[in-house]
Amino acid sequence: MRDKRSKQVSAIAIITAICVMGDSMLYIVLPIYWKWFGLTALWQVGILLSVNRLIRLPINPIIGWFYQRFNRKGILFFSVLLAAFSTYTYGAIHDFMALVIARALWGVSWSFLRLGAFLAILDLADDRSRGRFLGHYNGLWRLGSLVGMLAGGILADGLGIPFMTNLFAGVALIGVPLIWLAVPKAQAKPLYRDMNNQPTTKFWKNRYALGALSTGLILSMVYTGILTSTLSRFIEISGMQAIDIFGWTIAAASISGGLQALRWIWEPFLAPLFGKWSDGKKGRLPFLIIGCFASGLLFFVMAFPVGVPQALICVLLIQLGATMLTTLSDALASDAASMTSKVALMTAYTVTVDLGASLGPSLAYFIIDWSNIGVAFGFTAFLLFLTGGGWFIHQHFSRGRDLDSGQAI
Repeated sequence: MRDKRSKQVSAIAIITAICVMGDSMLYIVLPIYWKWFGLTALWQVGILLSVNRLIRLPINPIIGWFYQRFNRKGILFFSVLLAAFSTYTYGAIHDFMALVIARALWGVSWSFLRLGAFLAILDLADDRSRGRFLGHYNGLWRLGSLVGMLAGGILADGLGIPFMTNLFAGVALIGVPLIWLAVPKAQAKPLYRDMNNQPTTKFWKNRYALGALSTGLILSMVYTGILTSTLSRFIEISGMQAIDIFGWTIAAASISGGLQALRWIWEPFLAPLFGKWSDGKKGRLPFLIIGCFASGLLFFVMAFPVGVPQALICVLLIQLGATMLTTLSDALASDAASMTSKVALMTAYTVTVDLGASLGPSLAYFIIDWSNIGVAFGFTAFLLFLTGGGWFIHQHFSRGRDLDSGQAI
């Protein structure tokens, strides 16, 4: 039974991975071939790479409404078709506004895919496998981003953009039969109880749920927003404008991309491991608290001038912390969803994660413009210390028992 569920989680992750390849490819190809796409200014590149994320903020509650009322498999079937269509459109049209619409459609598709995957995994998992399944899912689907970026650039250079987009769109369609084979039917809506043993689905009255949402907001702001958007600048400031390896000169942007790609390479192995550890008797909170304080300390070190070796070590350890903490954050949210309302809680979680990812870059560069990158990293360290401290207080001083013990707060 466990092997069957693991295979289903793998299939769900593969569906997500092959759909996300077209989006990830665009982050490499569009800044280089922007004129081929019919763009007339570089600011249009920024709009196209952000509109899919911006559209998700207002659309996520509507996505949740769909999952409460319509067949899950049918919705996922539609989202895969939408992903394939948007990817095909990138290579078929040469107009800025049309591409904006295509990117917005991808944003809708991703919202359907992400929430549908969360809900399917919640139905497949139990208290002893939730973290491992979510870690396995996150690690595997992110390989799609890695393949999209690497193969997208190579195929665009060698065989042309239309061939590459048609190929990625065709690969995305493989997800259609996988949905019918792997995605479980939605379970009947269970009755959950609060701390007074009264029926409830109001997650906003559950302190653990609110903590999980806050954690998702802060961690997405830190890792998807601040770190991703400032890493190239940090590398340049740290004296790594270029590194010579066996006669090859690697520039700061390539160093940044390589360091971030390392996370996608190790996540399929480490994310399930972190999730499995958090499924154990000690629960998730000790790992989360230690991870937040350790990562906060690393960001605090990076706030001051450091040498190149120290900077590289800090970045690698922070990337490792990102794998651990984002896995635990998803697991915390799924724990809370299993005790409240699955659709409502996971919808709220996807909104907060997208909000954090959207706020992170703007907040980071506002601080950098006002002061410097050291202050931005110092503020990031404060956010992580605040998160770890909040969960430490909850674990040791809360009167209720946490969800790791099977009860709501």
